[in-house]
Amino acid sequence: MSAEKTWCNPVWPGSFPDPFVLEHQGEYWGYCTGVWQDGRCFGILHSPDLIHWEPRAGALAPLPGHHPCYWAPEVAHGNGRFYLYYSVGNEETMEIRVAVADHPAGPFADSGRRLTSEPFAIDPHVFTARDGSRWLFYAADFLERPHIGTGTVRDRLLDPFTLAGDPQPVTLPRYDWQVYHPCRSEKGNVRWHTVEGPFVLERKGVLYQMFSGGNWQNPTYGVSYATSRDITAPGEWEQAADGDRVLPILRTLRGPDGDVVGPGHNSVVRGPDGRQLYCVYHRWSEGLSGDPGARVLCIDRLDWAGERMFILGPTTTPQRAPADAHAPGWEELFEDDGDPADRGWETAGDGKARVSEGRLRLDPGQGIVRIARGPAFDAYEWVVNVRVEGEGNALIQPALADGEGPELRYRTAIDQQLRFVKEGDRVEMSCEGRPLGSLSAPSGPARIGLGAEGGVVTFEMVRVTALRA
Repeated sequence: MSAEKTWCNPVWPGSFPDPFVLEHQGEYWGYCTGVWQDGRCFGILHSPDLIHWEPRAGALAPLPGHHPCYWAPEVAHGNGRFYLYYSVGNEETMEIRVAVADHPAGPFADSGRRLTSEPFAIDPHVFTARDGSRWLFYAADFLERPHIGTGTVRDRLLDPFTLAGDPQPVTLPRYDWQVYHPCRSEKGNVRWHTVEGPFVLERKGVLYQMFSGGNWQNPTYGVSYATSRDITAPGEWEQAADGDRVLPILRTLRGPDGDVVGPGHNSVVRGPDGRQLYCVYHRWSEGLSGDPGARVLCIDRLDWAGERMFILGPTTTPQRAPADAHAPGWEELFEDDGDPADRGWETAGDGKARVSEGRLRLDPGQGIVRIARGPAFDAYEWVVNVRVEGEGNALIQPALADGEGPELRYRTAIDQQLRFVKEGDRVEMSCEGRPLGSLSAPSGPARIGLGAEGGVVTFEMVRVTALRA
């Protein structure tokens, strides 16, 4: 894909709340809360690239009886079939059900099975663990806690239609940023909190449950995450944001390029290049005074620096389009201990290079150690996670050609993600969305180089994507 192609949020201007996006055979299928324009439940959009979307027929015919609320659909694929998990009811009471289809476009037919037994259960999410077990994460009410309100649980799926019936808490409300209403009348005038919209990923042995907190109608709504190393471990997962010292990773933004109000209820999908992850979420199309507008579909890059998850957004300006499936590139997570030469890296200098515990460790001793890897591309985006131990410097060459190229000396005591975009004879640099300036670079094909001086430097991830094949 050409580097000049861009997208700008929202990627679909119409109402598309609580979006879930499924990638299947190189195509993308989006599903949303509510009744669609054709009177069927759960709107469907289709896209070849995450940017250009076209509407399809709604997923499901309304159920018999009075069910005004059809919320938060998610589709899982297995055994050649597609399973749409959703919550339905009258808002006061809600249950989770599942519908089935032979194609992601539907039509889906309700299975006749209610999965949950709680009076209020919403926002189903299916996660498949490394051992092949499947789990349903969802939100339910907790009334006997210091922070009364809605939190998330997980229960094992025995088959696509049956839960084990042992829901265990994952992320329960505990902070003020998760307040839904200070005196919620329909819940007995209590101070009500909400943690909802679970979505789970695994990276390097760590489980991340993303969730939305607060009131979906308010600017305080946002996204954070909680972590665990064992899906079966008892007790709640560890939350990352307290709303004071550590803020949610996706939240209302007021800026000169436009406001983003109430972003939340996200899913995550891998981009067309098969490497970059994207956070899919909704935000309000207008302010909340007078006309609240619609909740519109947005995407932004999701990544990690060490074990810290972050989102490069919310964005309101043109962004570089996702690379397509044919874009050359590679990703190195350093998951296999040993000599980096076995992974195609070339080492120079008197120091030592070793991969251990999920990191490339460069120890320069009294000198400098450098390490490089190809192939060389004329234009590319390069992402690297780096941490410096002690008083040393990380040496980063984002455009190494014939052993020469510009060099950035960088020092950080915590994991940070640096991004380099090389086009022509310039390299634009940024740190987790913050510009760092640019470097002059040799034009033509170049590859990446890493190094260390004065102390040990570790690298936790490297990802390269060619901007032009």
